[in-house]
Amino acid sequence: MGLLKALLYGLLALVFVVLIGARFGWLSGRPPSDLGVTQGYLKPPSLTRNSVSSQAGLYPDHPQRAHALIPPLPLKHGDATASLRTLATVLQMQPGMTLVKQRPDYLYAQAQTRWLRFVDDLEFW
Repeated sequence: MGLLKALLYGLLALVFVVLIGARFGWLSGRPPSDLGVTQGYLKPPSLTRNSVSSQAGLYPDHPQRAHALIPPLPLKHGDATASLRTLATVLQMQPGMTLVKQRPDYLYAQAQTRWLRFVDDLEFW
């Protein structure tokens, strides 16, 4: 019984350390170095199921092609610059959202989860 109790306390201590570390951003990771538009394309979606892209169809050999394809956002009055400005305004109102880079034709933002402070990268072009 003593060994089981020690294992339980050890597990609880580990969970506590992970949660505290997460609150201090130790689990947030680093942004990818290959973000942005290259030769008219955003980077392909990652191999994880939570990575999606409206350009996934451009990569026919990508294993996430069928899953990761989402429709592009519609343009506001056919104007890409106005659409990105509106999108930036909407994103800034979201909790945990940070606009990292904004140009007339490109927007890069990061969304941070509330408790574990995981960071998701968002790109719009």
